[in-house]
Amino acid sequence: MKNRAMLRNLVKGTLVDVSECERDENGYYVIPEEMVVRILNGAGKDVADCYDEVWIHSIGRRRNDKIVLASRHTDLYQNSDFECLWLR
Repeated sequence: MKNRAMLRNLVKGTLVDVSECERDENGYYVIPEEMVVRILNGAGKDVADCYDEVWIHSIGRRRNDKIVLASRHTDLYQNSDFECLWLR
């Protein structure tokens, strides 16, 4: 891993890796509920896709079906279709 900050947080246990999560047709990561709980309970000081070495910038619960998605961008923040759960 080239990103030292990402590696350091992964080793410390303060980073949640979403690289194994499914992706939807728009490229969002589909976050399972047990991972949401870990992130919201403080294990997710940071969230990233460690395989691609990219940070996650927003996580939101879609209002129409309650599915939780993570984005590499802040587009799930202040989006009327989502309840923002986490913002980097």
